[in-house]
Amino acid sequence: MSLKIASWTAVIWMIFLKRNEDLFYYNNEMNNLELLYFSEKYEELIQQYVQLSEFFIEKNLSSYKMEKPSLSRYVEKKSNPELTSLAANYYISKSEFNIAFLYLQLLKKQHVTAKSTKEIQEKIGVGLAKENKKEDSEKFDTDSLIKGDDWYKYFRSAYSGGIMGKLLFLTGHN
Repeated sequence: MSLKIASWTAVIWMIFLKRNEDLFYYNNEMNNLELLYFSEKYEELIQQYVQLSEFFIEKNLSSYKMEKPSLSRYVEKKSNPELTSLAANYYISKSEFNIAFLYLQLLKKQHVTAKSTKEIQEKIGVGLAKENKKEDSEKFDTDSLIKGDDWYKYFRSAYSGGIMGKLLFLTGHN
C-alpha cells in the first residue's frame, strides 16, 4: 500500500515541477546573478538581467504574484559606480538614451565626479538631442531633470550642441 502512495506522490510531484518549471528556472537564474556580481562580471550580469526581465514577461511570471525584475532598482541597491556606468553604456549602445539618463542620475547619487562621467554625459546628451529633434518622438524633458545643476555640464553642452548642430544645418549656416 505504501508503495502506491509513494508512486502517486512522485507523480504529483513531477506534475508540480513540470507546471512550475519556468518559475524554478527564473528563480535559479536570478540567484546566479549574484554569482556574476561577486565575480565582477557586470556586463554579463546586465545582459542576463535584461533577458530574465523579458523571460518574466514572456512566461507571465507575474501570475505567481511576483514583481517584474528591475535592473535599475538592482543597480541602485548595489550602489556600485562601475556597474552603474556599464548599465548606462548598455542602454546607450541600444540607443535608449532616456533609460541611460536614469543611470547617469544614479551615478550622480553615487557621488561620482562629473568629469569621470564626461563620456557618458556627452553620449546621452547627443543621443537625447537627436531623439528630441525627431518630429514623431516623445520629447524627453531634460531641463526639469537637471534643474541647472552644474554636475550635468557635459550633458548640457552635448545636448545643446546637438540641437544647435541641427538648427545650423536646417538654416544653412553650417
